Amino acid sequence: MKMDNKYHRSLMDKIRYCSHCEIRLEMKEDEKPVPYTVRSEYWPTGMRQVVFVGESPGENEVREGRPFCGRSGLLLKDWLNYLDINNITITNVVKCRPRRNRSATKKEAEPCINMFLKPELITINPKVVVAIGSIAARALTGLYGPNHRMKDMVGKLYDNILTGEEDNVYVLYHPSWLLRKGVQPGTIPTWFFPHLVKLKEHFGVVGIRDI
Repeated sequence: MKMDNKYHRSLMDKIRYCSHCEIRLEMKEDEKPVPYTVRSEYWPTGMRQVVFVGESPGENEVREGRPFCGRSGLLLKDWLNYLDINNITITNVVKCRPRRNRSATKKEAEPCINMFLKPELITINPKVVVAIGSIAARALTGLYGPNHRMKDMVGKLYDNILTGEEDNVYVLYHPSWLLRKGVQPGTIPTWFFPHLVKLKEHFGVVGIRDI
């Protein structure tokens, strides 16, 4: 589906000026909600995107106003370089940064999911949604509990509860988790590499024309 430029700008403005949860009210004066970012030479003509969904923006992101522009973004860039994707959108479940780097509660996340993430995905109609991290995985699949831990979900496909599309969500660890494990930007660890290979093989050359 082609995203109308007027709708695109309207959704971006709604994200920037949203005040529907406590997280937004807690943000400092120099911090701002982070809309999604489109990185593509070709979008939207005849293309289906790959959408990467993270948890929430970090300190760098709320100051710069764009997702994954910190150290986690450097790791994500390594993955994108390997996957050779040139038709992507990068976004987060929650558009504002919770205080003390905590995870947003389900109550806090629901307005962002219903008002912003769901319309983003329905409008963009991505070929695949890559859920990076547990918060994104749960928001997109609706799967919780001990039988759905990240180590069990990573590298697998799930139905997308926001769009209703089957086998549309592919789960990966969040780059920040890899950073905490000592992975440095510029490298892809051997134990993580198969997850990217599987993503690339399952969808072919992702982000290409579907016509």
